[in-house]
Amino acid sequence: MASIFEPLPKFKIEDLPEKKVPNWKLAGPGAVLVGLSIGAGEIIIWPRIAAEYGSGMIWAAVIGVFLQLWINFEIGRWTIATGETVYTGYARAWRGFVPVFIVLTLLAWIAPGWGMASGLALKALLLGPDYEATSAGLKFLESPSFWTTVTFAGVALVLFGPKLVYKSVERTIGVLVVLIVIALIVVAVKVGNAQTWTSLGKGIVRVGHIDQQGQKRLSVDARYATELERGTVGAALRSAFKESGIELSQQAQSTVKETGSRWIIDDGKQRFVVINNAAGLDVHNPGMGIKALFIALVFAGAGGTANLFYTFYLRDKHIGMGGRLPNMQNPLRGRGEKIPATGYRYEDTDHNKRQFRSWWGYVKQDQILFFFGLNTLTILLFIFGALAVLHPNGIVPAKGTLISDEAQVLAAVWGKTGRTIFLLVGVATLFSTQLVLLDGVARSLADMVYTNFKRAQQRDMGWWYALFAVVWILAGCGLTFGMEIGGNKPSDLGFLFNAAYMGGFAMAIYVPLTLYINLRYLPKSAKPGPVCVAMMIIVSCVYVGFAVACIVDEVSRWVGG
Repeated sequence: MASIFEPLPKFKIEDLPEKKVPNWKLAGPGAVLVGLSIGAGEIIIWPRIAAEYGSGMIWAAVIGVFLQLWINFEIGRWTIATGETVYTGYARAWRGFVPVFIVLTLLAWIAPGWGMASGLALKALLLGPDYEATSAGLKFLESPSFWTTVTFAGVALVLFGPKLVYKSVERTIGVLVVLIVIALIVVAVKVGNAQTWTSLGKGIVRVGHIDQQGQKRLSVDARYATELERGTVGAALRSAFKESGIELSQQAQSTVKETGSRWIIDDGKQRFVVINNAAGLDVHNPGMGIKALFIALVFAGAGGTANLFYTFYLRDKHIGMGGRLPNMQNPLRGRGEKIPATGYRYEDTDHNKRQFRSWWGYVKQDQILFFFGLNTLTILLFIFGALAVLHPNGIVPAKGTLISDEAQVLAAVWGKTGRTIFLLVGVATLFSTQLVLLDGVARSLADMVYTNFKRAQQRDMGWWYALFAVVWILAGCGLTFGMEIGGNKPSDLGFLFNAAYMGGFAMAIYVPLTLYINLRYLPKSAKPGPVCVAMMIIVSCVYVGFAVACIVDEVSRWVGG
């Protein structure tokens, strides 16, 4: 394996650059992570959990953000002390981590879930979610792949328009986050009531409580109750269950518990209670499984390898040793200064100790105010909206309707204004996430290839960045289009769940690894203290424990058929 890698130089010895400006003038990196987080779990996964389970699991969302706060602290610690990305730190520990993280990055993020969801929200805003073309020439407007392509075209304009990539991303995300927060507050004030606020508060403080049962409204009406009374589960009911994320076996049968109103469906592995309400059939499933809870924890925050993007934004903002490195420039706007592949190490002088404490104070403030504070606020506002308008109606968003479902209910509560505002929030939120993801994934792959592989530095970093960004755009559009013409309706929800699941396994690897490189390679004054070490051990145990439990669960399902 060593023959394919470029030798990794030792750290160059330099003093830490002096921090000359106040923290508020350096704001940006944490806000960019918020722009990513709000479109990951906040607008999709956690509102969906609230719609199904009510307020019982809200505490887990806050805990998830809190756990990721400590991960970001340690990512920031490495970057301000060395100027390197954490990927280079992992390579210093073992070069084999490079292909591991390349594979994990590709598996987690290649599917265009956010691009598709953003495009579908834009379609719902402009044309309506159930738009049908009136002529053959407009048929393309019904296509998910067309709206996915529109989203990626907008992302490409932001990334490859201005000269400096990071400044363009930071300014765009900053504007979008402000608009999103204002709109969410307006929606919460309009649709909320004292009962919903009380429910939200109870959900936050009931730490450790896990609801044993969730509720969903099936996409069939009460006429199918007669089928259940006969003890059969036909194709329409199977399809309705599948749309709600439940796969029933062919042996599934129903048992009448209370004639005409309540049945139990047993498919040999799980039992579901179905209740006949005036509006349709509600299904109560056995509760949240280990895989679903793992996915939810991963996307309470940035999640997966997306937390590692923080390392790039600190460097481009010239935080700590990042001040000794040039910004990555847009390769389409000219050739930039060559970016060193590796970084620096400072000597433990009094001057450098003071400078590290100053930069470390910035990282803590940036992450506490933006990542934890603003993230927690926005995720709770999205959950509040689901508690107010989805959960009381038994509506759990299905494939392709993640944003439009809540917008439609808001329209019934608030009229056209509510629908329009929420669709605008959906477009802005999901677009911001796809923008940061495309930028972060392209940076990650470019950094790992440029730093580690032989002859890669014959091209500059910007060239590799542009290559991976363009290939990912084409792959995302092509994957959506290929599934569409192949007869498999592409699912934004399926794409996102896959990203969260794979991201969870990545976190089980890089969380303990980040603590290891910080303890091994950093100067004594920069090493994590007892509190940070203890918290990172706890966080590592959480993600490793969930990863192992999920593997055991998957194996047992596979062995058991």
